[in-house]
Amino acid sequence: MHLLCSSTGCGLERAQVCRGVSHCYIGLPKRFIAGAVVFGDKDECAENVTVTLIGEGGKKTVKTDNYGDFEFEGLPEEKEYTVKIEHPGYAAQQFSVQTKVDVYLGEIILT
Repeated sequence: MHLLCSSTGCGLERAQVCRGVSHCYIGLPKRFIAGAVVFGDKDECAENVTVTLIGEGGKKTVKTDNYGDFEFEGLPEEKEYTVKIEHPGYAAQQFSVQTKVDVYLGEIILT
């Protein structure tokens, strides 16, 4: 559910949620960073690869799923991040990204 509160109210307790602003958006989706990892020597989806997101708020780490996909959701706009992809026996890869828009890194091939 997405709500727009204005100076005329929005059905929520505006004083607590939208304090001191003329318009307040509630529940709008935030940015995401995602991609898909492939083992280049096997030409197959890279399951269980470690993907780390590093930013000013610290680090978040996930493992790729059985399709090699990963995603970091709920990220703030206009922030800079480093995405690090690591798996034993393969060269680590690193990407710098900004959340001006949603970021899909595409297919990342580990060699």
